[in-house]
Amino acid sequence: MDPHEPEPMSDLLARLRAYNQRRFAERIRVPDRLPSRRRLLWLITLIQLLSAASAVLYLVFLWKGASLPWRIFPVGPVGALFLGMQLATAAWSWRFTAPLGRIEAALDAGAATSALPVDDVRAALSHHRRIARAMLIQWGVGTLLFVAGGLVLGGFSAEVMIHAGVLGASLSLCAAVLVRYAVLTWHGQGVAGYLLPDGGLGHLGELELERVYFHLGTLSMLLGVAMPAALLIIATSVYANSSLLAHVILDYMVVGLVVSQSVMQSISLPVGYLESRMKEVGDGDLGVRARVFAADTFGSLTTHFNRMVEGLRQRERIRDIFGRYVTRQVAEEILSGRIDLGGERRTATVLFADIRGFTEMSEEMAPEEVVSLLNQVLGEMVRVVLDEGGVLDKYIGDAIMALFGVPLSAGSPEADAQAALKAAQRMSEALDALNARRADAELHPVEIGIGVHTGELVAGNIGIPERMEYTVIGDTVNLCSRLEGLTKHLHRRILVSEATVQMLGSPSELVLVDTVQVRGRKEPVTVYTVAA
Repeated sequence: MDPHEPEPMSDLLARLRAYNQRRFAERIRVPDRLPSRRRLLWLITLIQLLSAASAVLYLVFLWKGASLPWRIFPVGPVGALFLGMQLATAAWSWRFTAPLGRIEAALDAGAATSALPVDDVRAALSHHRRIARAMLIQWGVGTLLFVAGGLVLGGFSAEVMIHAGVLGASLSLCAAVLVRYAVLTWHGQGVAGYLLPDGGLGHLGELELERVYFHLGTLSMLLGVAMPAALLIIATSVYANSSLLAHVILDYMVVGLVVSQSVMQSISLPVGYLESRMKEVGDGDLGVRARVFAADTFGSLTTHFNRMVEGLRQRERIRDIFGRYVTRQVAEEILSGRIDLGGERRTATVLFADIRGFTEMSEEMAPEEVVSLLNQVLGEMVRVVLDEGGVLDKYIGDAIMALFGVPLSAGSPEADAQAALKAAQRMSEALDALNARRADAELHPVEIGIGVHTGELVAGNIGIPERMEYTVIGDTVNLCSRLEGLTKHLHRRILVSEATVQMLGSPSELVLVDTVQVRGRKEPVTVYTVAA
């Protein structure tokens, strides 16, 4: 491409977007250090000097338009007035920024931001408002003194002094608005980001928050009313001249651009930043924490946003902890309120699995070895249950109780029974693999008994309001426990009740074992096992 050819518009737009993205990334970055008090004082002084220089030029052009002799130009009084205003600026700016100075000293001494005095932090977040009010009062008083002095002591005509007053009032408003938003944008946002690393205003108590309508109202009043009115008065004056009008227009353009840019930044920056953080949360990132740019509406929104995300994190933590006891899907169902925890009759399949001879084994093992064995064996069993869509109801010493069909169902009682049977078969396979590993390590094999039974039961919360447990009760549960106990006497690893077999439609992989009398029941029970 010829270097002398202009860049295509698409390339220019791409460069502009890249530049805006870099600027946005720089503006939202939390500063590494607190913006200094000295920097703030220099900023106030610079705006004061620029305002004073503009005021002098106003007077020079006004004198020229009024055709007044230069020998009566009040150089001495004007100089004394501006010097007094500069000294006043130094005095009140030093006073208003004192909290920031104390914060700097505390941080230099090693204090944490969380340990800083709340009153000083509150003052540092709102000093741009006090500085703007002081600037407005100072320039307003200076304008009144100049007009009164010109009328009483200087003998100037009322018309000249009125127009000087209009210029002074306009300058007072511009200086106040300019210093307010310059301090907020170029200093205050960095202070807020550094002093509020947790992204919240809540610990500061009741704050006088700036509202969005104030920013927009200020901008509309300045650009839509005050400046046009002052310009109209000056332009229609008999003392107006091209130099004065050009100077006023230039000043208004500069102030209008700076203030509008600052107002837009005070609104668009936090809004765009919050939007990007919300998108990250929507994508599943709950580690997001937004920073505060100012003690205003958006700072309050950011505080509530961070609280919301923290609530989501806690909910996710609860779901994760709950998911250690039930499947994640069940935890979500229960937390969402879609499961009735008050108690309901359901047809479900219960599975008991118990380590055989565990009491004798544990007598020969150290406590640490007992815990390790339980975690190893029962861990394999629980993983199978969860993989098949079951729910771990509870650990019972060296046994587990699992549920299929409550609180969630696989779709039908038949599907739940099929899942329970498959879980029992996979448990047996997992135990064989575990015993093979134990044999390689020259350890004794472990045997388990598994009972499976289907029937009607009651599912719901059991306990007191302070401590409740979701579980199931009923004859179905008791019979399943008895079946598991029979596995040792019938020399079968898995025993399945006739009710489960009928629910499954008498599958070929299940074979009849016997019809036995179960303790606590009058009628005998027919049991089946998995074919070898």
